[in-house]
Amino acid sequence: MWKIVLYDINIYWNDKSKLAVLKEVPNEPSKESLLDIEGNKFKWCAIDHETKLFAVKPVSITDEDDLDEIYETDEEDWTCPFCGYVDHDAFECPDNEERNCPGCQSVVEHERVVTYSYVVTPVKKAKVQQY
Repeated sequence: MWKIVLYDINIYWNDKSKLAVLKEVPNEPSKESLLDIEGNKFKWCAIDHETKLFAVKPVSITDEDDLDEIYETDEEDWTCPFCGYVDHDAFECPDNEERNCPGCQSVVEHERVVTYSYVVTPVKKAKVQQY
């Protein structure tokens, strides 16, 4: 049996037997989706195959029906519209891409928008010759 446990970094790396058990399941849970345990959503964060521990953290996620058709942010970082995860390394992503959110595994599509602005400073006005 696999134990789904609540992840706590201080306990996980010192004494895993003290982790709070949320549920026991017969098979290894999937890392590709969120887990719903008694109406609460969790994402995986650590796995110990030797002791069959699947450590999870709670995640808050918005239903698709509650999102606008186009979720736009005007930020330097990439923010997931479902869970609010912020990817501070978004500059490393391609300009246009469909990908899984590292925070909740939801599929999102992003497009990089680049804008330019200019500062123009007067230096010398042109001479005007009258006729």
